[in-house]
Amino acid sequence: MKKFLAMALAFILALALIPAQQGQAKLKDGTYKVNYTVMNAQGNSTSYGNDYFVKPATITVKNGKMTARITIKKSSWIKKFSATTGGNKVVSRNKKKDTRVVQFKVSSLSSKKPTKVKTRVEIPSQNYYHSYTMKLKFGSVKKVK
Repeated sequence: MKKFLAMALAFILALALIPAQQGQAKLKDGTYKVNYTVMNAQGNSTSYGNDYFVKPATITVKNGKMTARITIKKSSWIKKFSATTGGNKVVSRNKKKDTRVVQFKVSSLSSKKPTKVKTRVEIPSQNYYHSYTMKLKFGSVKKVK
């Protein structure tokens, strides 16, 4: 009985000493489709801006580094899109559909560490000019390549 208790205690201690993983397991190199929600910067509520982004995002992992690509609807209204994680660039535009694809670095897909994004919305016909900070909360991941 003492042997069993000693082994159980050793097992529990070993588990306690293993560092906890943050969020999802590290993804291998490849391309993934990842669902996401655009959240308000404060709290856990979905942003009104959520409907202006096509889901899912495409996440590319190369040498352990993640890059996201998302499509913005009403591109003419959303003048600025800048993830605080860096690597921001416009990959393509479709003026006819009023969309653009943006790319940026992602440091984590953990819902506990959402990616912060700064945006600027300008709708002259409605005299609407506002800047927002939002969070991208990533969800389920599906490998495509």
